Amino acid sequence: MLRMLEDRFPLTSLNIVSVPQALRAISHDMSGSAAFETADGQRYTALSVQRHYLDAARKYVDWHGEHHQHVGYALDLWQRTLDAVHSGDYSSIDTEIDWAIKKKLLDAYISRAQAAGQETSYASARIRQLDLAYHDIDPDRGVYHALVRRQAVKTVLPAGAAEHAIDEPPATRARLRSQFVKAAKAAGEQFTVDWVHMRLNAYPQHTVVCKDPFQTHSEQVDEVVTMLGHKHPEPPAPPLI
Repeated sequence: MLRMLEDRFPLTSLNIVSVPQALRAISHDMSGSAAFETADGQRYTALSVQRHYLDAARKYVDWHGEHHQHVGYALDLWQRTLDAVHSGDYSSIDTEIDWAIKKKLLDAYISRAQAAGQETSYASARIRQLDLAYHDIDPDRGVYHALVRRQAVKTVLPAGAAEHAIDEPPATRARLRSQFVKAAKAAGEQFTVDWVHMRLNAYPQHTVVCKDPFQTHSEQVDEVVTMLGHKHPEPPAPPLI
């Protein structure tokens, strides 16, 4: 989709009458059939919009080619996901799509609890706790990571790729963020980083703005890194007795 937008590939513009109302209708509908209205009086569903963009993406790839080896798989998974939502049968995607993986996990737990005579639903405290635990990013505690270890989840990245990218980020502005974070940590400075901004909390005047996602060099970052290189982290305060 990003390539299509950057290349100004023709797409249907959907001027939704009420975005909040459409979001509420779509987010509470598992069938994908909840309709919303556009300014031109047309009515669409989440599935019809997704199918339109999937068809456009396929045309784009046919014309411009695949830019990496996972494009074909992504398009196939996109199609299978829409078919699964339409049919209500998620078994073809419940090891690949995040929400389907989690739904399978929660449904299995609810079924076991109900079979044991326990009244359990998505609103139950234990299910809510399991829902949160699924998203725990700690590799030792997170339920998702446990499913990966059990090979109950299909992964795209090879083992260790994410960890490697921490120390060897790709040739994008992630490299600048990495340089900034390493220097700030080494100097014992607190910092705030998002997609675009890199800020030393104690020195807001040294905030670096990087809007180009493919930028790999910044004189501003070099200056901040040099400045931090001359600092030494303050020793921890002695314990209060």
